[in-house]
Amino acid sequence: MRFVKRAQELGFTLDEVQELLQLADGGPADCDTARDLAQTRIGVLQSKIDDLNRMRDSLVELVTTCARPQAARSCPLLRALHSDRREP
Repeated sequence: MRFVKRAQELGFTLDEVQELLQLADGGPADCDTARDLAQTRIGVLQSKIDDLNRMRDSLVELVTTCARPQAARSCPLLRALHSDRREP
């Protein structure tokens, strides 16, 4: 049970945890497979981190803009929500 909880804490899905459990008693080839799973998980997590950083940056800009005098404001959040363009 500890193995499953620890794997979930590291961001592995239940399907990936099941695969890791099957690999746990194997040899070096299974270690390569486990490494590949971990590298894939790192990529997924990095993508989520990048998305969260973009979201944070947008909110920081919003808060900064809101501190300006009302005549100098143009709300970036409301502009972004009205925009048809999606930020990369």
